[in-house]
Amino acid sequence: MKKLITSAFFAFAVLTASASNDLSEINSQASDIARRMANQVELNEMEYIQVKKYTTEKLIRVAQIKDMYSNDRDMMNKKIMEEESAYTHRIQNLLTAKQFETYAALYNSFKTNLTIIAISE
Repeated sequence: MKKLITSAFFAFAVLTASASNDLSEINSQASDIARRMANQVELNEMEYIQVKKYTTEKLIRVAQIKDMYSNDRDMMNKKIMEEESAYTHRIQNLLTAKQFETYAALYNSFKTNLTIIAISE
């Protein structure tokens, strides 16, 4: 019985540590993305905080989608695109028209560069 309880506790500790590492990685990525957006799109502090919040939420949802649909690539891609669309809509509602125009240009440039990199590899 002691071995079972100890094993269960150890498994719980490992899963908790893994989840917290994932969450700290997501928070780090969200901070980096928001910081770059703040510089390139000229966000004020309130906008930066909101962008970081929205980005963190998006990254968490994308991670959940990847876990849920790991066996169904088409559904996973569809759900990620839906999440990306919702994120873009939230960003558009937050930013001014000029800021969003800059964001959209940077986003499209980034997607194009990723496609070029993927094709060349």
